[in-house]
Amino acid sequence: MEDYSEAKICVRCSLPVKGLALLTNAEIAATGFAILLCRGERSPRVLGFTLGLSSLGHSEVMTVGGTDDEVFALLTHLAEQVTRHGQSFDVGSQCTSVFSDLFFREAPCGLHDLDIVSEICGDEIPTWLQCDEPLSFISLEEEPYAGRG
Repeated sequence: MEDYSEAKICVRCSLPVKGLALLTNAEIAATGFAILLCRGERSPRVLGFTLGLSSLGHSEVMTVGGTDDEVFALLTHLAEQVTRHGQSFDVGSQCTSVFSDLFFREAPCGLHDLDIVSEICGDEIPTWLQCDEPLSFISLEEEPYAGRG
């Protein structure tokens, strides 16, 4: 049997918004951030976003595209850079210890109209940055070793 002791658990939740908000707030209290993923009824694209970074004075980060795992990994990495290493992201190209070229822009729309966001943030409307999907995610399955050498 495979060893799953280091596996990360991903919870798909059917709780009402108040229940999900309790879990999300507990995660924010424990780690400084939470990652939420969703997709539209007619769209295969994943929308992922952080909650909790605004309590540190940083914009919340969102991204669209990729798989659930890719979006979760990207947002987790970015949130950890903010919460653990004090890195700050703003509009323009930036790099991290993992990604050499990430592009951030003002998000075309805020997510404060989502029930879960308004439940957690209340009247405090966070600012949002959109991180464009890294090119390495786009070609990951087609060419797993592209760009490495």
